[in-house]
Amino acid sequence: MRLDQWLVLQNKVRSRSQAEELISRGEVSLFDPKTKSWAILKKASYKVLEHVTEEQIKVESELTSFVARSGIKLKKALEKIKFNVEGLKCLDVGQSTGGFTQVLIENKADLVVGLDVGAGQLSDDLKNNLKIKSFENLDIRLAKKNIDFKLNLPFDFVVIDVSFISLTQVLGSIPELLKPKASVLALVKPQFELSAKDLDRKGLVKGKDKFIEVEAKIKTFVQGMKQFKILDYFQSELLGKEGSLEFFIYLKLI
Repeated sequence: MRLDQWLVLQNKVRSRSQAEELISRGEVSLFDPKTKSWAILKKASYKVLEHVTEEQIKVESELTSFVARSGIKLKKALEKIKFNVEGLKCLDVGQSTGGFTQVLIENKADLVVGLDVGAGQLSDDLKNNLKIKSFENLDIRLAKKNIDFKLNLPFDFVVIDVSFISLTQVLGSIPELLKPKASVLALVKPQFELSAKDLDRKGLVKGKDKFIEVEAKIKTFVQGMKQFKILDYFQSELLGKEGSLEFFIYLKLI
């Protein structure tokens, strides 16, 4: 059996895609009884023999603790800005599988309201948590018109992780959902802030100067809103898919 399939079957990872990522990161090892040593397994296609036991293959990664890899991005970002979400009412824009939501709940947020334009993506691990409310098929730009969503206003803290749309098209709808002095932590994905000519065939940003361009674009937009103070802008400790650089912008409502 292939290594990636075996890891899923043994519940050591959540999916084959996660298995592939951990293998590529060198975080899966095999114990050899003959040499009594561990060797890193480097290929997802590695054939796991029938006699290999569960204890002989180990996975050493923080990623396995999260329902989505985005969780570790937010965990590291919150640690960097030293932000405590305990007791707060939070909004997760672009909830998807729930990576950000999981981190907020595990850090003792009082409530997390998730919002996503898609549907049926939230992890089963989170669906029955009474501290989580999810709104599917709902665009943040139309959220204030949704009666059920309005019942949860306003929020102390907002996290944002959206794709295929510029962050500038999302931030404008955030201030009216917040309590005074509330904070926002948004993930900046440069590939969605640039034009197609700035990306290679894999969708990765071509040059380092483009990251500077994206930072200037986002900061200029926020400053133009005149509703937020920019507290920080920094690189995410975990790369995006295909190895793309991502960043966080940390804001406070003035």
